[in-house]
Amino acid sequence: MLHKLFVLLVLSFVLLADRNCPAAILVSLVATPSGNPVVLVSGETIKIDVMVSGIGEAGNPSSLEQLGVTLSFDPMSIGDPETNAFGPIVPDHAFPAAVSFVNTASGAAGADYESLFATPFDPITMNGLFFTLELTAQSVAFTTDSQVQLTFAGYFGPGDTDQLMADIGDPINVRVLGDVASVPEPSSCLLFSVGVCAIGLLRLRHRRLELISSGRVQKPRSN
Repeated sequence: MLHKLFVLLVLSFVLLADRNCPAAILVSLVATPSGNPVVLVSGETIKIDVMVSGIGEAGNPSSLEQLGVTLSFDPMSIGDPETNAFGPIVPDHAFPAAVSFVNTASGAAGADYESLFATPFDPITMNGLFFTLELTAQSVAFTTDSQVQLTFAGYFGPGDTDQLMADIGDPINVRVLGDVASVPEPSSCLLFSVGVCAIGLLRLRHRRLELISSGRVQKPRSN
C-alpha cells in the first residue's frame, strides 16, 4: 500500500513539474529548396531562413531585447553568404544601429539584434523569420556532403541580467554534385569484361560452324 502511494506521489510530482516547465525559445533552420539532403549542382543557390519560435508562450519571455545567432557551413562546397536580409520580426526603425550581420570567418556567419540601440526602444515581440542568407554551390570535382548548422543562439528577455541560451534545431544536410562522373566499381568492370569476352567467344564459335558447313574447314576427327 505504501509502495503504491509513493508511486502516485512521484507521478504527481512529475506531471506538475512538466506542466510548470516552460517551452523553450527555439531557433531553427528552413531551407529552400527542401530535401534531405538538399541536392545542388554548381551555380545553384540554397536559401537558409533562420526562424524563431516560443516567444510569448507559457513560461517564456513575451519579448526579446537582444537576439544573437551564428551558424556554420562548408565554404568549399557552398561558398560564403551572398545575400543577407533581416525578417519581419525585426522592427523597421531599428536599422542600421541596432542590427548587424557577422561574418566571423570563412564558413561562419551570423546576425545580432540589440533593441537598446533602437530609437525608440523596441524589442522583438513576434515569432517568425529572424534573418535569411543565401549560399551558392561551388564547382567541386566529386560529390560533397556537408551541413548548414546553428552553432549559437542566445537572447536577453525583459529584466534578464545574463544571456540565456535558446534551443537549436536540426542542421540542414546539403549535397553538391561533383563535376567528374562516378567511376564504376571494380565488380561492375569485371562483369562487363566477362560479358564482352563471352560474346566474342560465341561469335568465334558461330563463325567456325559456318566455315565447317561450307566445307572450307574440315571438322576435327575424334580419336
